[in-house]
Amino acid sequence: MSFEDKRNVLRTGPPEHPGETEITSAMVETVRQRIKDAGGILTVWAVLDEDVYESQFGDGFYLHVKGIALNGADADKLVALAGDAEFTKWHVRSYRLGLKDNAPI
Repeated sequence: MSFEDKRNVLRTGPPEHPGETEITSAMVETVRQRIKDAGGILTVWAVLDEDVYESQFGDGFYLHVKGIALNGADADKLVALAGDAEFTKWHVRSYRLGLKDNAPI
């Protein structure tokens, strides 16, 4: 598994963009332990929303993380809870998390 892309490295501290949540050291430790308990690789499913209006008429296609699940079925349930909206399209994608130098990546 390759982790060379810097976008794959978890960064802690103040968020880079408004509306983002700060990642604390306690959060990192919890994730690190979950990855370790899973044998070094943990697959998670992200529930992402797309602003369809922005994708069609704005400056690009963007997906925003709205939830994380530990399996695909639970991710689908999160999408169902969100319901339908005129300008929102939901996506579910899996991501593999690993450890490098005992830190989540």
